[in-house]
Amino acid sequence: EQGSEGVPTLRWYHRQFLEAALDRFCSDADTVEQMNQLMAEFFTGVWAAKPKPFVDLSAKGSGQEGSALRYVPDQPTRFEGGEFNRRKLVELPHHLLLAGDIDSLKSHCLANFEFLHSLAKAKGVDACIEAFRAAL
Repeated sequence: EQGSEGVPTLRWYHRQFLEAALDRFCSDADTVEQMNQLMAEFFTGVWAAKPKPFVDLSAKGSGQEGSALRYVPDQPTRFEGGEFNRRKLVELPHHLLLAGDIDSLKSHCLANFEFLHSLAKAKGVDACIEAFRAAL
């Protein structure tokens, strides 16, 4: 178990498990880009309280289209109690950048005053500078 912005996260202990998972799921650049886009969608809250369309590719589904409410939580920049959503502030620019979604990176993060203000208050001005540096 390891921490990420004060939230406990699980990490595989044995390096071989990590290497096998990376080889299996992250060896293709398009797949990595798509996975980062999905993570960015989570942190932007695109599918919060809204059904997400899908295509069932299982043998029984044979390509049927549908949608399902995934019960994804909303991801505000700041929670109701006033505490900053530090994980969103750190992860969203990272995933948008790795997804290659520069327009969303600008609109949700780098040119978004609320986001930058929250990031500066929660993590310091250096975190804002680092977000811009990473995007260059």
